[in-house]
Amino acid sequence: MALRPQASDHDGIAWQPEVDSARCAAGYCDLAIASAIGHCMRAETFLVGQTRMPTPRTSQTHPLQIAEVRATPSHGRIGITFCPGKHDPFAHTGAWERDLGSDLDAIAAWGARLVLTLLEPAELVALKVPSLGQEIQRRGIAWLHLPIADYSVPTEAFEHQWVTQGCAIRERLRHGDDVLVHCRGGLGRAGMIAARLLVELGVDTEEAIRSVRGARRGAIETPAQLALVRRIVPLP
Repeated sequence: MALRPQASDHDGIAWQPEVDSARCAAGYCDLAIASAIGHCMRAETFLVGQTRMPTPRTSQTHPLQIAEVRATPSHGRIGITFCPGKHDPFAHTGAWERDLGSDLDAIAAWGARLVLTLLEPAELVALKVPSLGQEIQRRGIAWLHLPIADYSVPTEAFEHQWVTQGCAIRERLRHGDDVLVHCRGGLGRAGMIAARLLVELGVDTEEAIRSVRGARRGAIETPAQLALVRRIVPLP
């Protein structure tokens, strides 16, 4: 009896028995099929076991990239990036196993005077960076944590804090300090807040959106995030 390949849901090949009709007629059919199925299962397990998962990307293979925008040449830069040090095996673009220290060193070298984290506390734990804030501050960089839910817009609690914290961030930028904003993937929440800061500093709304999306492709992900930016007005 032979085995022939057939389509499978796995990356390997499943095998299906070709039954010898003469042996079946002689009463050996059930035994032959059972033997073939056992061989098939062993072969498929071996092949599936040999399937290689994609190698996770690291801080060494993919050094941290920081997109940047600014309101005017005299203002500080607004950096946009994803979560430093994140471990995310199920990311849409592929698995991440980054090193927090290496990423924060890159942020410090970029010149950040303040890091604004938009992740929720549970996300910091899930991405294996629960000590993110402490590690940022240990490098002499100020840290501000204002959580926004993934794919969402600021809550009333966020807006209440933004009255004072947003004013302090704008003041830093007006004095030339560089501010880094990040969320999980560096697109939706981070892009929205970067564009918001530009508008609050006096940049035309549509120009702010174009600037952020030009620097960070795919930024400001949802219609709600885009609508929020378009509701923002210049502030002192």
